[in-house]
Amino acid sequence: MELFTRVVCSETDCNITHDSAIFLVGSCFATSIGEKLLRHKFDACINPYGILFNPVSIANALKDIAGKKIFQPSDLICNDNLWHSFSHHGSFSHGNADECLRQLNDTNTVAFRELSRATVLVVTLGTSFVWEHLASGKIVSNCHKIPSREFNHRRLSVSETTETLLDIISSARAVSPCLSVIFTVSPVRYLNRGAHENQLSKSTLLLAVEQTLSMSQNVCYFPSYEIMMDELRDYRFYAEDLVHPSDIAVQYIWEMFSKTYFNDETLELNRKIHQLQLALHHREMHPGSESAEKFKIWIKREIEQFQSSYPGLWSRG
Repeated sequence: MELFTRVVCSETDCNITHDSAIFLVGSCFATSIGEKLLRHKFDACINPYGILFNPVSIANALKDIAGKKIFQPSDLICNDNLWHSFSHHGSFSHGNADECLRQLNDTNTVAFRELSRATVLVVTLGTSFVWEHLASGKIVSNCHKIPSREFNHRRLSVSETTETLLDIISSARAVSPCLSVIFTVSPVRYLNRGAHENQLSKSTLLLAVEQTLSMSQNVCYFPSYEIMMDELRDYRFYAEDLVHPSDIAVQYIWEMFSKTYFNDETLELNRKIHQLQLALHHREMHPGSESAEKFKIWIKREIEQFQSSYPGLWSRG
């Protein structure tokens, strides 16, 4: 007896292995999946500009990375005694403008290197709502606590969003032409304007992705939003804020992602890595005992055997 509707993930030619170089960008859900990849020793670069929620900010970031942009003092704004970039998350803000610029440019250099070697791009779209800075006309990635009266808050149209998603693909493939692209819509709910506006926002993203898929090659969609809404619709699958997926929900979606994009060999390797990770984090009840010492010798030997079979893999992450 089926007690809920299962979401069927479409078959795809995109196959991710431990030899893949994965570049993840977008909402906090991109970070959640990226951390799972790192924990399983994949080669992954996660959100070099920090968390980005709307497609325009993601597109602008990839354009700046692909173009090897050098950020200038004119790219910074000062608020609350801190220097900020409208293109970056608040974690890049700094009390010293020169230090802020150094961080931005060092990050961009690394991001270009990672994007140019990437074989898979994962884009997690959070919302189609944007904050448009009135003075500059720029759609910002973060308002940095600047008063809302200095911005226009609006929802992108489906056509605007589709054009932006095509720009994302174009910018990324300008430096990595054979890149496979996976779009997904974040299951995180954005309720600052209410449940109805959240649904309109997500619907805009879904319609735009569908149009983009029909206009692009080697691009696919992973239904993380649908899994959350249909299979995991109960509030027990949300964190305490009732907005973000719980750890169990993220794990479930990760397992669906794994089944969709990993082959049997990769899944088996993930299983081995997971078992070794569990063993490493095992806490002995009686440290120094004979059994504890034997366990240390065993896990050391197991890791050495793993390193011999998969050179360089264990040192990742």
